[in-house]
Amino acid sequence: MWKRICAVLILFTWTSAAAQLNRPLQDSSIQTIEYALQRAYAAQQIQADTFALQTRAQKDDKSWQLALFLAARNRSISETLDEIKGQMNWGPVKLAAVLDLTPTGNTSTTKCTCEKGKCKKPLAAPSQITLYVLYRTGIITRQDTYTLDLSDNPARLWGELLKYLKAGQSAYQTGVIIDAHASGYNFFYGKEESFSSQQLVQSLTASRLHVDVLELHSCHMSSLKNVYQWTKNAQIDYVVASSDISLSSNTTMYYRVLRFLQNSPRQAAISSVRDRMKIFDFKDVYNTNNAVALQLSILRRPIQNYATQYKELLSYEGTEEMEKIFEGYFTEEFYDWHSLRNIVEKQKKYVQTHLEPQADAFYETQQQFVAASDKLLNALPSATLAQWCYSKKDHKVYQGQAPASSGCLESVSTTQAQFWSFYE
Repeated sequence: MWKRICAVLILFTWTSAAAQLNRPLQDSSIQTIEYALQRAYAAQQIQADTFALQTRAQKDDKSWQLALFLAARNRSISETLDEIKGQMNWGPVKLAAVLDLTPTGNTSTTKCTCEKGKCKKPLAAPSQITLYVLYRTGIITRQDTYTLDLSDNPARLWGELLKYLKAGQSAYQTGVIIDAHASGYNFFYGKEESFSSQQLVQSLTASRLHVDVLELHSCHMSSLKNVYQWTKNAQIDYVVASSDISLSSNTTMYYRVLRFLQNSPRQAAISSVRDRMKIFDFKDVYNTNNAVALQLSILRRPIQNYATQYKELLSYEGTEEMEKIFEGYFTEEFYDWHSLRNIVEKQKKYVQTHLEPQADAFYETQQQFVAASDKLLNALPSATLAQWCYSKKDHKVYQGQAPASSGCLESVSTTQAQFWSFYE
């Protein structure tokens, strides 16, 4: 009996001892499994987060394709091509087409001297022009060169330039740069040839390209007539232009948007305008010089509605006096150019002080014009993303509203003749 009890006790002792010895081993195995599971889960989370970041980066940081129409030799073509190649090697540009319409050695140093809406044109015209197509393939940047005959048909030239860009591909953001002398609506190239902003829109429409940023190095191109044409469709998102004279002896002022393409199109437009102000040479200027970035979507409905109500008001019977008053707002001072905001405010004030409630139909037309003017006046500052103007007369940089005596034009500029463009 005692032997049996002793055997049971010994067996129990051995079993307990074995259990005590195995417990650390079991605990260690469990910890190892838990650690492995935690690492696997963490790796899975990192992979998921990385994929999300990559997806977001691909969505936010698309590649760019560019079209450059160069008709005024403000900087050497080699400098321009080198900058684009640099953006291809280290930046987001993957494709670019550059049409060089300036003859070798033609610096066109008079640039854009405007008098009453007319600007001097390039001093010479090339018999042949060069089209450069640059593209990135893997780690290689390639350049193809084509020679074309100068044409008095701008649609053909734009067709040759734009056909190398990819339309309808969401992977690309598109930038268009024009460097040419201009009169506020027409761009000049060659010696006598020109094309209008309306023709530019027609070429873009034919190409089926959506333009994220349009950068213009030309006089008075941030003008009412241009904005009115551009907002007729949704082809163009942002415009960088000058509402007055656009010139500088500093060649680095040109094509500044190229340096900010790693940003969104909106921010690229804003940064290029602010950057131009920082590097502008204030010692060597003519009259005024400025730049503005506009978001066209904000102006699209207000400016089209304003144009409709303007035509309705002035075509109404008995408005001859009002038309004469409106024309009187424009003078020969500053080459007949004025800030659109100033003119619309004057028009609105005149109509408000001459309301005719007794004339039912005309009264309603007057009210609709005042309402359209208010909407346009509210939209202008919202659509103006960045702006500056240097007045040589005042030796001062203005950002935002500037006194008319300074000669500075705010945001969208206009002339008396441009209001007649509504009837075209």
